Amino acid sequence: MGFVRKLGWLTVIVTVFLCLGCPPKPDQNSGGDEKKAKAGIIELGVPAHDRVDRPGGDSTDWKRFAVDVYETDLTLRIWWDNPNIRATVTLYDMFGSQLYALTHKLGERKESWGNIRIRKGEYFVKVTASSAESVYTLELKTAEMEVQEAPPPVNRPF
Repeated sequence: MGFVRKLGWLTVIVTVFLCLGCPPKPDQNSGGDEKKAKAGIIELGVPAHDRVDRPGGDSTDWKRFAVDVYETDLTLRIWWDNPNIRATVTLYDMFGSQLYALTHKLGERKESWGNIRIRKGEYFVKVTASSAESVYTLELKTAEMEVQEAPPPVNRPF
């Protein structure tokens, strides 16, 4: 009986030590934006800053944005503080259909994808890290915004 009791305590102690040494689950420390229903709102044309940290338990961020133009082209830009992160950026429409997915190219700090044809409605961006961690800046612009930002013409004397 004493042997069984000692074996039971030994099992409990080993289990506790093993659990203390376990890394966090992928989104255990996400902060609330790990699900589409909790997506953070971002504005078109305004850079949004966030962080994904796979080893630290924050591997997924969801963002959502609205488009008021009937039909336009979207440009998505992302800057990574850690260019060696393994990550994917995925664009979804309001119905949950995947429109575009891009895998981060290791070593690149800035990536840009344009001419993504979208219509008026609500959209979602999912940033997922499969290894490492990085702060990132995400910016979304429509074709109309790109035209508005063109520099004014320069008057030159003849």
